[in-house]
Amino acid sequence: MELRTPGELVFPAAKAEILSLPTIIKCGLVPACNAAGLVTKAGNAKYTGMHAFWHFYASWCLGAEKDGRLQLPPKTVQTRLGHSTIATTMDRYGHLLPQGGNEAMDEAMDRLFGTHKPVAS
Repeated sequence: MELRTPGELVFPAAKAEILSLPTIIKCGLVPACNAAGLVTKAGNAKYTGMHAFWHFYASWCLGAEKDGRLQLPPKTVQTRLGHSTIATTMDRYGHLLPQGGNEAMDEAMDRLFGTHKPVAS
């Protein structure tokens, strides 16, 4: 097996060995879910597959800066996730956009579509 430096791997082992998927899930994902309280009614980890990292990344990209997230424009997140349309991104992750008063919605619309002009009432 070819050894690599720990900085080259996403989940490096102490000896820079490549970890197996079951090891990553058993020793990384499941304990992280348990520690975060992401458990089923039976007390088992709610997420046990690598796809959970995909959803975490999307939520980290879209979430509010005040919550320690990136608050990237949805179009940027669409590109990063490889979605063919913004509708796919917004249908799946739109609920993660920062919520608030009209200012937050105006800002989100501006970031999504470029120049949002509020409708005069």
